[in-house]
Amino acid sequence: MQNISRENADIIGEVANICIGNAATTLSMILQKPTNITTPIVEVLKKEDALDHDDRILIKVPYTKGLDGTNLLIIKLNDALVIANLMMGGNGSNVSDMTLDEITLSAISEAMNQMCGTIATSMSSLLNEPTDIGFPLINSSYQKTFDIPDELCNGTDIVKVTFRLTVGDLIDSDLLQLYPISIVKQIIRRFNNMARILIVDDAAFMRMMLKDILTKGGFEIAGEAADGNEAVAKYNELKPDLVTLDITMPNKDGIQALKEIKAADPNATCVMCSAMGQQSMVIDAIQSGAKDFIVKPFQADRVIESIRKVLG
Repeated sequence: MQNISRENADIIGEVANICIGNAATTLSMILQKPTNITTPIVEVLKKEDALDHDDRILIKVPYTKGLDGTNLLIIKLNDALVIANLMMGGNGSNVSDMTLDEITLSAISEAMNQMCGTIATSMSSLLNEPTDIGFPLINSSYQKTFDIPDELCNGTDIVKVTFRLTVGDLIDSDLLQLYPISIVKQIIRRFNNMARILIVDDAAFMRMMLKDILTKGGFEIAGEAADGNEAVAKYNELKPDLVTLDITMPNKDGIQALKEIKAADPNATCVMCSAMGQQSMVIDAIQSGAKDFIVKPFQADRVIESIRKVLG
């Protein structure tokens, strides 16, 4: 019997949180309704009883590139009918009389397909390699289009991730995601190569913005610092793979912090963050050992490009 550690299960939970969070944004756009998910609850199980319930719909998410295998999304039947009704131009209410006919299933499939496209894009960013997902297949008590993957019912560990999903005032219930051990092992293997980054900026808002960009780009945030003194201390404590350093900060500026970090660790990898008009400071920083610089206001693609280039 194969097992999954609690630490690895938590990594899968974080992957699911990012992917499903972005997919919820896509669902919000196509339904034209505010859509949110909560931080997930992660469990390691031998069996998932929700697979046998008639009031659930199972969506098979097959990976066709980047990962080998499938995982399952599970939503309540009534929630799926609300989504279908909104997809077909309804107001999402009074769905008790709806049935899972061909048109309704097609509407659900299209919503799931767009969500899965976002999941694939998010997974590509997290794993730093192209990841594609095939067209999702749907099982319900009315229609069966696929067999449950053996890995989800043969007694080996599976990871169950439970989100609270809300869509306007129409849906407030659980969305489940099940990962078999084959997918878990592949994701963990790639995740363990993820670079750890220390973000240094005196402005909390800029740290938050950079953290969001880097997290979506598949990097782990090792920590944050608000000035040069804290940056040096945090670097020595955390030993990150890379540091982003704001140039202008109180107490000790980014260039002085850079010099102290490089003096303590000549192999330290640092990228400077500068505002327009700070060219002379940027040159000083490069001469002091910085590998690159990114300009504020941050552009996500430029930030990710710089970090990946520097890390090789």
